Amino acid sequence: MFGNNFARVEKRLCLRKGFKPKWAWKRVFFKSFSLPKSINKHILISGESGSGKSNATKMILKHLSEKGASFILFDPHDEYIDITSVTNAKIYDASVIGPDMFALDGMSIKEKSIELTELFRKVFRLGEVQSNTLYKLISYTYNLFAEKGRVPSISSILYSISVFKKHASRGELAVLNSLEKRFMLASELGSKSIKIGKLLNERSIFALSSLHTSEAQAVYIEGFLRKLYNYHTEQQACWRIIYCYRRN
Repeated sequence: MFGNNFARVEKRLCLRKGFKPKWAWKRVFFKSFSLPKSINKHILISGESGSGKSNATKMILKHLSEKGASFILFDPHDEYIDITSVTNAKIYDASVIGPDMFALDGMSIKEKSIELTELFRKVFRLGEVQSNTLYKLISYTYNLFAEKGRVPSISSILYSISVFKKHASRGELAVLNSLEKRFMLASELGSKSIKIGKLLNERSIFALSSLHTSEAQAVYIEGFLRKLYNYHTEQQACWRIIYCYRRN
């Protein structure tokens, strides 16, 4: 894979004299070529089930590890746990530990409320009315917890929803119930936070299978990537981030 010989497997019609035509898998080699140094180093690995996407990714990770590179891998199906012996990667359980996406990180409450509203709007595919209500919920929660010197969490948002429901009209109640259902799906996120800077010189695999809904996994990954981006812009740090996603 890392030399000059590249190949793919594709289905071809085999024609043999005296035999009926039949379809068979054949390995087709490309001509030898080299990658220019100026190429964008982002990679997309795609293919049908069983075509070797996971094995190709494991080969890449092994190669990066041999070169001394660090990486962060999000593993929704725990497919990559077996490569820890060759990559010396640490495994983190997403239901126990994760990014503290509610930390202000130097932002004002208004700025952070806008950022989180956008995050959840994107993951939950919220409409304008739901997003406006969510922004009010997040702002209320931050102001409530700021008085106690604490940082909110998903469970804090659920608490605020229960408070809002006590004084809501019928229309507002429908919106709040809709938001409550969505946040219940994301309530499995780990409560113990990890310092992003700690991952700078590590090889880390975040096992997401303990988050039993795609919504929880999506919130976890989106929150994590935003934390990484903010840290990157502040510290000018650089990672190789790999998100292994399989569509069932």
